[in-house]
Amino acid sequence: MTPDDHVGTVNKRLIVAETVGARRMEVILGIVEGPEGGGSLPHQHSGVEQANYVLEGRARVEVAGQVQELGPGDMCFFPANTDHAFTRIGDEPLRVLVIYSPPLGTARA
Repeated sequence: MTPDDHVGTVNKRLIVAETVGARRMEVILGIVEGPEGGGSLPHQHSGVEQANYVLEGRARVEVAGQVQELGPGDMCFFPANTDHAFTRIGDEPLRVLVIYSPPLGTARA
C-alpha cells in the first residue's frame, strides 16, 4: 500500500490484527525508492506514537522543528499529535521498520 502524504513509498504490513492478531501495535516495512526526496510529507498522527528503525539507506528526519540525518541502525521517535517528516536522501533505496502504537486507525484523540 502507498500511504497518504507519502511519495515513492510502498508499505508492507508485517504485524497487524489481520496478520497475527496484534491489537496494540502495528509494524510496517516501509520501502522508499525513486528520486531522492521521496518519503513522507509533513504530517501527524492523532493519538498514535511512531518509531522508525532504519535498515538500509539514509533519511532526513524532522520532528517538531528538529532535523537529523539517520542511517542503518539508527532509530527515531515521533510523539503523537506532532508534525514530522521522513525523507530519503542519497541514491540508495530506503528501507525502514515503522512501529505504531496503537495501530493507525484505532487511536482516539
